[in-house]
Amino acid sequence: MTDPLEIPKGEHSVYRLFAIDLPSNQIAAFTTPVLNADNDTDYALRDALGVHYLDEQHVQIIALDDLKELRLSGYLTDGLGIAPEDFAADKDRLDALGGHIAVTATAAFEQPEHIAPNGPVSFIAAYKEDAPLQQFIDLSTTSAEGVVDARHNPLADAPIRIPRRSLLTLIISLSIIGYGIYALFAGQGASQ
Repeated sequence: MTDPLEIPKGEHSVYRLFAIDLPSNQIAAFTTPVLNADNDTDYALRDALGVHYLDEQHVQIIALDDLKELRLSGYLTDGLGIAPEDFAADKDRLDALGGHIAVTATAAFEQPEHIAPNGPVSFIAAYKEDAPLQQFIDLSTTSAEGVVDARHNPLADAPIRIPRRSLLTLIISLSIIGYGIYALFAGQGASQ
């Protein structure tokens, strides 16, 4: 990355970290977008980053004290998939940070975009997710060829088969029920 605050078109899998220098009781108001009377969104974090658009779904606000023994370096590795060697030179500095930070994914911004942090927000670092190269394997086989069509499905055309034991049980049950009904009506007719 030449300028970590430049987001070129097509960038993906980059996380940018920003320190937020505010007391804990002001963090929620600063990092939550609010709809104003003009039906526009007031978003202090977006404004402090100097951008026109910020998708809060791709922004994580982290109280560094909450990370405890995981620390920020552990969060970068375990939570974001950033290779430890990518931030090895910054590890001690990152783990010494306190307060709150904003972790922004590339998807939080329109592309291309230039971030110009100001006010209580300052840039810490940017790191790329250590995504393994995807290998696509050709899964086509001759056994998978053909057309799926319900009109020619041999299972759909097969007659319904009832097991003989079930059929026998059904016939005997119907016979007993039929004899019981016959006996009931025959007995009523004889008494009249």
